[in-house]
Amino acid sequence: TSSGLGLMPATSTMEKTHISFFQGQVLNLARKCDAASADGHRTVAEASIQKSRVVELWSMFPSFCVHPVDMKENFAALAKTLVKALGDYSRYPKLIPIICGGLKTLAIGIMERAESNASPHAKEDYDVLSSLSTKLLPSLFKLVETLNQSGSTSGGNDAMETEETSKEKQANNQQNMQLVEAVTDAIGQLAQISPPEFLQNLFKKVVQRLLVATTEISENTDDKEAKNAATLRICSLLGLGQALIASGSLDDASLSLLYRAVRPLVRTDEFDSRIQKRSYKVFAEICDRHKDFVTSPERLDEMIDLLVDSIVTCQVSARHMRLKCVTFIVEGFDSSNESH
Repeated sequence: TSSGLGLMPATSTMEKTHISFFQGQVLNLARKCDAASADGHRTVAEASIQKSRVVELWSMFPSFCVHPVDMKENFAALAKTLVKALGDYSRYPKLIPIICGGLKTLAIGIMERAESNASPHAKEDYDVLSSLSTKLLPSLFKLVETLNQSGSTSGGNDAMETEETSKEKQANNQQNMQLVEAVTDAIGQLAQISPPEFLQNLFKKVVQRLLVATTEISENTDDKEAKNAATLRICSLLGLGQALIASGSLDDASLSLLYRAVRPLVRTDEFDSRIQKRSYKVFAEICDRHKDFVTSPERLDEMIDLLVDSIVTCQVSARHMRLKCVTFIVEGFDSSNESH
């Protein structure tokens, strides 16, 4: 298998590629390496080498996403493989940034070619990815939620932990943060190409789940386990909302819906500090990317009142994001507008 690695066109500068080659040749080698890693007759070191080869083979995926010429014929089958591979993140966490980076590259390239009509198949490729984004996005959303829960759990306080275990938790948290960032970047890019109706429905489900989780955490004040579970759900849902805002694909009605769901979480200091910090991150994303929404006459006074009233409840971990919110709002002011 090792000799096969040298035969692969592992260059990031490939102009046109065939998904069928990656699916049929590269991933076939990756499957053999994965099977070899599970062979009980191998030593731990040998199994580790085989798993490393799986990652090396998958690392070619972004190159095949630069300009594939067989999207219509082969991407649907590959999309199923991508979803399955992301679901195996506990064994191969390094595949997450590889796959998400490839999807991001694919979406950007297809959008650019569709806008410029640079390829005779540009519109067709756009429609294929748009259709399959309805399969990919729910899987990516679920992955963000899982990673956030895993990171928050490993970051819990333990009075008996040693310095070594503390450093290990910090390293795990850092890794999870990086993985979540890779996934949310892919979500933000795919959201731009996703069917609008599907995206709005997906967004509404996120907000509904956020409201339910907020109610649960308010009701379970004495149940630490239930309260922690609700905290994890809220944090992951806020992360998903932030990714959709970053995509620029939400209309004002959706932005308003999310803003009103997040506003109580910004105001209060009764919940875990992680919730307020993530709420401010969502608020900052709105203020940065949708300045017209924030500085509109019907909303500006409300925004300012929110920031003024929440001074006394702002927790230490959220202060930096709060300052960002203020900065973004001020940057959105128009000197020619008397109301500003």
